[in-house]
Amino acid sequence: MRWKQTLAIAALAWVTACSGGSGSVTAPSPTPSPTPTPTPAASRYQLEAGGPLIGNVRFYESAIIEPASSNYSALGTDLNGIAYFGNGDALAAAFGPKAFVDRGLDNSLLGIGVDRFSGLPMNLWAPYGSSVASLVTSLLYTVDNQAAVKRALQLDTSFAFVNPNRDLRTFSWARALGSANADDVADARRLRAANVRLFAYLHAVELVRYEPPVSYTETQFTPSPADLGKVVKANPGIELFTEAGAAAVLRTYPRYSVGNPPFRDDVIAAAAHFLTLYSESIGPAITDDAVAASYMLATRAYLRRTLLELFIANSPAAAARVMAISAADISQAVAPYLDYPTLSTNALFPVPDFLVVPAGGTVTIPFDDPRSTGLPTLAGNDFTFFLDGGQPLKLDRVTLPARFDSAISVTMQADQSVVIQAKPGFTGVAWFEYDETSARGKPSATGRAYVTVR
Repeated sequence: MRWKQTLAIAALAWVTACSGGSGSVTAPSPTPSPTPTPTPAASRYQLEAGGPLIGNVRFYESAIIEPASSNYSALGTDLNGIAYFGNGDALAAAFGPKAFVDRGLDNSLLGIGVDRFSGLPMNLWAPYGSSVASLVTSLLYTVDNQAAVKRALQLDTSFAFVNPNRDLRTFSWARALGSANADDVADARRLRAANVRLFAYLHAVELVRYEPPVSYTETQFTPSPADLGKVVKANPGIELFTEAGAAAVLRTYPRYSVGNPPFRDDVIAAAAHFLTLYSESIGPAITDDAVAASYMLATRAYLRRTLLELFIANSPAAAARVMAISAADISQAVAPYLDYPTLSTNALFPVPDFLVVPAGGTVTIPFDDPRSTGLPTLAGNDFTFFLDGGQPLKLDRVTLPARFDSAISVTMQADQSVVIQAKPGFTGVAWFEYDETSARGKPSATGRAYVTVR
């Protein structure tokens, strides 16, 4: 309280001097003591997709994000995808090439992290003025038109927001789910579903844009929204989750390989039909974490494979097979991914693997050396945040749940490769888990590998 004492002494001295001690001058009413400026609360930033993202946020002072540059500061998130300066539960304090300065919304954002409920890694963009980085804001970053993005995602029609004035840059579904306002909660569920639908859409665009053969096991981070954003920007009235809209998007991209014929019209129509049916299966709103995760995992394991095989075949028979897929088929394909464990770590992230074994066949999967067989490895997509010496990783054990004993067998070899054998008569999806540690023995984590036998 020393500043108040100093102010009182100064005021008394001023009154005494003006009165000359005669009492003939009336002292004015003292000026109220100035109220101290409160320390502003730390600005909070959110990373989210189908679940909160555990990772970090990069802050760029310009409207243009340049990932290769060092013109950014950064903050780590906590397990709820929240980043703010001084967050004791975050992966790390402020870090990066530039010192962190809390500029509020005067930044564009690049988020890098792992979806907590699906375990899938992704990069997220957000335009200047954002406090949220998501798949939706990633699209908005390229389109730069909220009305066009809401129309494209049908958040003003089929999946409409209750409050049409939602600002996609600052409305976080992860935070709004806890709101006492029913409209906020309803719109949070809609926005969450929009992120999951968009996740599927980006994989479809990547396949048709860069054309097969592209293995569905190769993609690690979410495909870039830039290509789709250019289409939406050029067609501000397009609705993505309709067969007409999806077909228009997929027809935008020519095939680049010399000598390869264009994709057949019936193949594009089948892809658009399947993509739209998948979106309808996700529905207008998502209320459950497991449902959000299951559709994201099935996007990687099922939707991507289905479209890959369709585009590779590029034939009437392949188009007919995809056109015959029903909503019930999609629900059945998504069901095996409903029980993925929620991430509780913030250091080592074993990203889920999606493997295919022929019916009755045997496949050997390397742990961390793709040169041995050319196949994807269990640890090839696993990574760490903020750790030195986290690589290489070491496989400690593999575990097969008892309910899959009649489906597959899984055996760890001396060289840490894993032999997977499909049991006679089984087709479908099974999974096993593997425990791994870093080279220093710490941290450790458990990963899951899904095996589709077909």
